[in-house]
Amino acid sequence: MTRRKGKATMPDLQFLIVLIRDFVEHRISADEFESRYLTAFKAGTGDVADDDIFETLDGLFADVDAYVADPTLRTDPEDLDEEQLRACAARVLEKLVPPGNAGL
Repeated sequence: MTRRKGKATMPDLQFLIVLIRDFVEHRISADEFESRYLTAFKAGTGDVADDDIFETLDGLFADVDAYVADPTLRTDPEDLDEEQLRACAARVLEKLVPPGNAGL
């Protein structure tokens, strides 16, 4: 994905953090997370000034794109199931919200 110039406002990053947390904590399904994350990221919510944060969010975008809900359609070794995607999202959440900042 080509990075567009821009800067996410704090609510945009907050939106992504809440969305990721909702998925990691099983409040939304993988299908709902996939739809909402891809839409938000493509709409520019993923545009952030900090390169490390952008790379983290862009990496999760790739993971979400690799998610395949139907096990019979997972033919590529890089295809992810729901639990694998949830593990990827959990790692991203740890990077975005370090321990001690759980209130975000």
